[in-house]
Amino acid sequence: MLEGVNISKFFGGLAALKNVSFSLSKGEIVGLIGPNGAGKTTLFNIITGFTTPSSGTILFKGKKLNGLKPHEICRFGIARTYQIVKPFSNLTVLENVAVGVISKGRNKISLSKAKIEALKILKLVGLENKESLLARNLTLMDKKMLEFARALATEPEVLLLDEVCAGLNPTETHRAIQLINSLRERGITIFWIEHIMRAIMTVADRIIVLHHGEKIAEGSPREIANDARVIDAYLGEKYLLE
Repeated sequence: MLEGVNISKFFGGLAALKNVSFSLSKGEIVGLIGPNGAGKTTLFNIITGFTTPSSGTILFKGKKLNGLKPHEICRFGIARTYQIVKPFSNLTVLENVAVGVISKGRNKISLSKAKIEALKILKLVGLENKESLLARNLTLMDKKMLEFARALATEPEVLLLDEVCAGLNPTETHRAIQLINSLRERGITIFWIEHIMRAIMTVADRIIVLHHGEKIAEGSPREIANDARVIDAYLGEKYLLE
């Protein structure tokens, strides 16, 4: 479904990524973990066209994405959320999602029809009763759900999630996990950066670990939790003992 082959990215003399390869099959939830500065978000930026790799190839269903612009990649079927939420603050919740519907660009659609479709998506994420609120007035949890909704409005086949559980309490985290599982049931493939290990270890089929821009491990949650390199570089012995 989505594949990266020997992805490297250098910022001046600094290597943010070094020969990182990965693949996602349809319907998988694949986690991406590692310390801050490991290159996780840089990899997402390369996949979605916001950053150009220094070398390597990104493939979506066999088609090379290198050189395409972000909106072109989005229209192919890859969407993302952001760690720091980025709604249109002065638009309503409904208008934010309608923008996503219109931006698909596959067929021309009126604003009124876009809003009808947007409301269906808001129901999916539990924001249907807040459609008229300005995005800036939402709680953090609801802003996270709006991030989901705006991405889903583009009808993605692959969804990249960047720390959607950051800053959430346990109840809110559980709600986010339920939504992620429901998206998989709808056939969406998910690539998920997360620091909340209890969340990602519960949901992910596989986990990839980056450290200093290099892939140091890949495997099932159980394999990753017991990998000495991962424990030393990121998880720590406390996680293993728990």
